[in-house]
Amino acid sequence: MNRAFDGHTPPWCRPNWKPALSDSEGPVSGVGSVARGSALEGQLSFDVAGEPAQPGSLPSIRSVEQQTGSRKRPVTFEPLWDPDDPTNTAPPWDQSGVESDDLPDSGGELLDLLTKQMFCDDWRLDWADRRVTWWAADTPLALSASTPGLVYGDPTVKLTFEIPVVNDVAASDEDCERVAAGLNRRASGRGVVYDPRAKRLSVFVTFYAHDGNRGVVTTGIPATLAVMAYAEALELTDEDNLVDRLGGESPAVNAGDRRGIDLDQLLELTDQIVIPAGLDVSRWTLADFEAAHAWLTDQGWLSLAADEQGTTVEFPFGENDEMYPRVVAAVANADTEPEGMESFLSFRAMVGADDDMATSLFTMRRHQHDIFGSGLLMRLQLPVSFSAPATAANLVNLRELTEFTSFPAWGGWTVGDDSPTIQWDSFFPNMTHRPGYVGALAMHAMVRNFWVRDWYLREGRQL
Repeated sequence: MNRAFDGHTPPWCRPNWKPALSDSEGPVSGVGSVARGSALEGQLSFDVAGEPAQPGSLPSIRSVEQQTGSRKRPVTFEPLWDPDDPTNTAPPWDQSGVESDDLPDSGGELLDLLTKQMFCDDWRLDWADRRVTWWAADTPLALSASTPGLVYGDPTVKLTFEIPVVNDVAASDEDCERVAAGLNRRASGRGVVYDPRAKRLSVFVTFYAHDGNRGVVTTGIPATLAVMAYAEALELTDEDNLVDRLGGESPAVNAGDRRGIDLDQLLELTDQIVIPAGLDVSRWTLADFEAAHAWLTDQGWLSLAADEQGTTVEFPFGENDEMYPRVVAAVANADTEPEGMESFLSFRAMVGADDDMATSLFTMRRHQHDIFGSGLLMRLQLPVSFSAPATAANLVNLRELTEFTSFPAWGGWTVGDDSPTIQWDSFFPNMTHRPGYVGALAMHAMVRNFWVRDWYLREGRQL
């Protein structure tokens, strides 16, 4: 029996839902180190009353008291990882020191939790080691849990949701990369990637789970984005005729006795809940953007003032960052901040367009999506050019899918507005709004920026 929309709607689909607290689970917002990145996911996810976070309620970089109902718990934050300080800890995607066999392993528990949270019928599930295949249609979703890795001292498991769109592709790699880049221009909470080794085009979502951000899983954000991605992958296979365009096979060909299986009603999530919720005005408010702006500036990043539409921040991207803190200080001391949310005004106006001192630009804004309606558009634009931008964008997507990056893949890399650049685009529909969570999304963008800069300086500039 399908249980999705027959009077048993998943609780995380309901308006203003928030998970209950228990002493065993701790505060829903989580406790941990802000250097971890995902601790901020918990810290800024939402407060217990479900009210939007105010700038004054943001955590200090040193310490805060976390209010959870009538309970207060002290939280001590470690210094943020500094990408330009060689004496600091390794970046979160490149840490080592504890073998995975020695770390607590929550992979199986997380797989069980997510399948229950998505109301997956048992008969639709095929279980294997660290992997479960969900047959909500005759094209499956594969959910896998990595072996645990150590990130900022926290045992962390990467959760990967992947849905094939076209298998055994006959088209050239270049054509497939261009198709993937075009599909990623339809910003949503998933990425589209072409794997040239497997000759497969697929849709994917990832999330990094540890004890401090379990509340984010409970809010249903990863589950929502995964189910939306699943439904979209089926549409790409059937309606966009990608199988014929790329000269490949439908994933349903290999479904065996699952071929022709009835669709699970949970795949109607987008049509029945996400799109109707998008008919309202955007749920992201000035309070959200002021909270994100306050956190960004508190960490020393160059963030322009927030308004009702969003906020923006410039991160260092070039090899020479010595001017960056001086510009931050100059802007902070100016009588007025530079105007223009979508330009590199503040930094480049002071140091020029020197590639060695270039900055990337991250914006988050209220947006009206062609399909999902109102929500939040996020974009990370790189200041560098590529001779083959679609290839570069696809390679970065493939790395986010296959490597341990420490930040969730809730969006995809595509060719930039000003080709031959690349940019990362993501869209969170109204239904995924959680008061104050934009701070965590800004944190993810920061780590993603330095991760892709590290790749670019080592090898990406050759593309």
